[in-house]
Amino acid sequence: MAALDANGQLAAIRHFVRSNYAELAQTATLNSVQVAEVVADIDAWIEANPAAFNTSIRQPQRATLTLPEKGLLLAAVALAKAGLL
Repeated sequence: MAALDANGQLAAIRHFVRSNYAELAQTATLNSVQVAEVVADIDAWIEANPAAFNTSIRQPQRATLTLPEKGLLLAAVALAKAGLL
């Protein structure tokens, strides 16, 4: 999966701000530039560590799932862990 381009990062920032910023503002004092930097950092980490994520999925599921499906599952697990599902 390729790193997000500027439009993809902007979409992630907008989604985060619309969905969670009011709650986050209660515990962290982040401005929109800092949120953008965090999105870029997370995107870079995902881009740098695809093998670690991929090998965490057991076979035969790893071979069967598509990249978009793996990404959606990662997102679902992260949202659930954050108490947002």
